[in-house]
Amino acid sequence: MEINLLSTIITTIAAIFTIIQITKEFIKPKSTTQIQQKNVSGDNIYFDNSTSISTSTTINYPSLQNYSDNGFENAFLSGAVGLLITCILLIFYSLTYEFISSIGLLILSITIYRDTKIPFENKKAKVQWALQKITYITFVIILFFIPKSVEDVIVQVQTLQIDSFKSLLDSFLYNIKFIWNLFYDSMLSALNVISRVLVTLFLIYYFIVSLVTNRNKHKVYSLKESITFILIMLLIIIGSNIEYFWNLIEPLRNTIEIWFDSTT
Repeated sequence: MEINLLSTIITTIAAIFTIIQITKEFIKPKSTTQIQQKNVSGDNIYFDNSTSISTSTTINYPSLQNYSDNGFENAFLSGAVGLLITCILLIFYSLTYEFISSIGLLILSITIYRDTKIPFENKKAKVQWALQKITYITFVIILFFIPKSVEDVIVQVQTLQIDSFKSLLDSFLYNIKFIWNLFYDSMLSALNVISRVLVTLFLIYYFIVSLVTNRNKHKVYSLKESITFILIMLLIIIGSNIEYFWNLIEPLRNTIEIWFDSTT
């Protein structure tokens, strides 16, 4: 049987809450207290974290010859794993692309509401926060409009058949072959689809992390952090529709090609 829309929505929501719980465990702040007290069998025991014992560890790095001998196997394994991960992400996106942007907007809205309850360091921090959230809202709205070139590819992805292990394996093999052929037929189309998937899922993941991260105050971003944020946003904009921007700079590409031809 095919996974229907209702079960997909339930699975997606369950996955989001699972990611939230896992993320909470990873972002728990470590204790910075130098002296800690523990009760063992009724006795109070104090631990001094201000001192530590350093031990040397010897790491045996693989030799260059061994790496060279296994280079082909490592490259093949990395390529196979990358292809499998791409297949899984593409299948997940094909099942959720009609409503995943709505989920992202919902999570972002909750985050914005919660952030309004947190004090700001100063007026500059409030302005930076507002500009950042406006940027995120703009990107989520952009994700609602899926390019036809991306949608034409997504609808060809086969949903998971879970009647048996064989049917499940056949679904994976079909989609892996589909991705392989997509790269072979048109590298630009393949990059356009995969970048769209990665950008969407990255933003959803970032919104989830922002939602579960505890903050006591909104601080001012430094110039370096602001530049980094702008560069990442530019990459997200381009990644949301690589094919459009590739065609947009076609005159520039032609000019560069003519210049190289004239110099050779």
